[in-house]
Amino acid sequence: TVNTQMVMGTLMNICDHPNSVSNEEDDEIHAYREDEYIRRVPIILTGNDLSTLYAPLLRDGRMDKFYWTPTRDDICDMVHAMYRDDDVSRATVERLVETFPDQPLDFFGAIRSRLYDDVISRWADTFRGEPDPVTGQRLVSKAMGESLMNKRTHERPDDEEDPGKLLNWRPDFVHHGAGGVDMSEAVLFEHAKDLAREQELVNEKRLSDEYMRYQKTWEELVESGEVKEAQGPSIEEKIAKMVDEDDSIREAQAR
Repeated sequence: TVNTQMVMGTLMNICDHPNSVSNEEDDEIHAYREDEYIRRVPIILTGNDLSTLYAPLLRDGRMDKFYWTPTRDDICDMVHAMYRDDDVSRATVERLVETFPDQPLDFFGAIRSRLYDDVISRWADTFRGEPDPVTGQRLVSKAMGESLMNKRTHERPDDEEDPGKLLNWRPDFVHHGAGGVDMSEAVLFEHAKDLAREQELVNEKRLSDEYMRYQKTWEELVESGEVKEAQGPSIEEKIAKMVDEDDSIREAQAR
């Protein structure tokens, strides 16, 4: 993208002239503030995949690379931070990480997202109307939108002169029990196992191969009788005929 190219260009410019700063008033990239000498300072970058950077930036001596592999305690700290607002104990997180040691952090975040998705879906279902007589579908009624809009409030609702900005209301799903998000250890492990099974199905079944299994080549379609091959000259014969006609036209024009 353009932003990436600008960042790469700026970093390369700093590498070439570490003690100079470009003149912001001039569009020329090599216009510098001649009266200022800038002390060199380290620039620290973090990233997941450095192979996408401009290769000269990674040159030894220009960039020192430190590869960090999180320990089990580091992973537990990060996962526990994900569930900080959900009253999930550190012991539960440690057992979850120990049970699924090879999973990335996104896996544990997906568990939490799935739990919230289920609760939000159940909440939206309470606003579904009667089945449509034609399609049989139970569509979400406008009552859900009215519920969200009517419960809006201001930062200071009692202050008539300066009530503050408008605050949108949203259902409180951050609690245990009926109607909320059940973050018990049993439910967490149940959803974690479901996600792990989905991963195994994708890897073992190879869904793309399963889809392509039903795709046939032209020869297979002709052989099975699903299509009929057109009778007449082949494509190669047609092309040869067109070339001969073009040669004849050129010869006629040359005469």
